[in-house]
Amino acid sequence: MENTVYCDCPEGFEEPGKCLLLQQALYGLRTSPLLWLKDFSKTLQDLGLERVDEDVCLYRNSWLVVFFYVDDIVALCRTADLPKFEQFKEALMAKYEMRYMGNLHWFLGIRILRDRKQRKLWLCQDSYIAKIAKSFRLNYEKPAKIPMNADHLIPYDGKASPQQIHLYQRKVGSALYTATITRPDVAKSVSKLSEFLQNPSPHHHAAIDQVISYLYGTKTLAIQFANIPEQHVFICASDAAFGDDITT
Repeated sequence: MENTVYCDCPEGFEEPGKCLLLQQALYGLRTSPLLWLKDFSKTLQDLGLERVDEDVCLYRNSWLVVFFYVDDIVALCRTADLPKFEQFKEALMAKYEMRYMGNLHWFLGIRILRDRKQRKLWLCQDSYIAKIAKSFRLNYEKPAKIPMNADHLIPYDGKASPQQIHLYQRKVGSALYTATITRPDVAKSVSKLSEFLQNPSPHHHAAIDQVISYLYGTKTLAIQFANIPEQHVFICASDAAFGDDITT
């Protein structure tokens, strides 16, 4: 602990007129995530890794890549470096009480599928999409065939209630996570609907419901990573001069 913190005695251990001095961070403290980040980052540095400047949770050296989200930790290396990886794993497990869960299959709601013979890898968020569709009660509807209609969305001339605003922001945020990870096919729709986060209309609610419904109907779609022949790589360019587009 970097600051002095006192807490009430646990239930069953109360003593009149007394409290406890906290010596180590506990779950629920506002400073706990930062203290853990500092401690774990120092451990990785002591084990010979350096932080990648663009991301505080990404570390690497000449043979190993490690990234993490709180206490979900992933390490990657080549097959030839597995003996060194075993030493790294043993050192890490000697420092912290943790479990080694083998090859990566899930990470933050993302399912990882691999075909080692074809050297292909897929990322899929089917479980996450099914979860958000159920939470917003959109999994019982007939799935939408497209993420968004061609209707022109305009600002709401009324006033949405705080509850409606909060619900809309939850829906857009949930869909945005899929758009940035595995589903670029809804990126345009979610980006447009994000313009109305502060005052969504019923029409905007219906539009984001359609996005989530579309995701639910196509939840098994995955993004593929593979070595593709150069002649099959799609290359495009666009003109960024849209000064005559008054709306955007």
